[in-house]
Amino acid sequence: STGEEDEHIGGQGVEDRAVLGGNLSCVDIGGGSAPLQYLMAERGCHVLNIDINFLSSWFPIDADGVYLRADHRAIPRFPERIRKAEGDFLSHLRQIPDGSVDVFYDACSFIHMWPRYPTPQDGLAVAMHEIHRCLKPGGVFMAASDVSHPDAAEIREFLH
Repeated sequence: STGEEDEHIGGQGVEDRAVLGGNLSCVDIGGGSAPLQYLMAERGCHVLNIDINFLSSWFPIDADGVYLRADHRAIPRFPERIRKAEGDFLSHLRQIPDGSVDVFYDACSFIHMWPRYPTPQDGLAVAMHEIHRCLKPGGVFMAASDVSHPDAAEIREFLH
């Protein structure tokens, strides 16, 4: 190996790639315009980004719906590795085959998705059941949420 194929964003090498693995099936929950989908695709993952509305973002976006502050030279485009599905998260999740996803990840979207359920816990319980159904054996669900946000008041004690 010449090492060229191991170069990617951040200047880190193959060791970092091994943590994510190549050719993983990933679901980005509410990823919208955030750059994480591009980083995952650049590292060999196949990403399904599910968002309620790709043109409505808490983050400033450009005309292509990409995070405005992102350095476009540093965000590789891998259209063959990123699919976008717009609409209700659970509706799209129910279309995913059993045991087919390696990684589900979320960054601050999960707590805002449940207004149609009597309580956020009800919506989270349904979502966690579906996520578990979709995960491959040994698959991972990662979520980072602002539990101090008012939308999270009823889920602070929720156990997965």
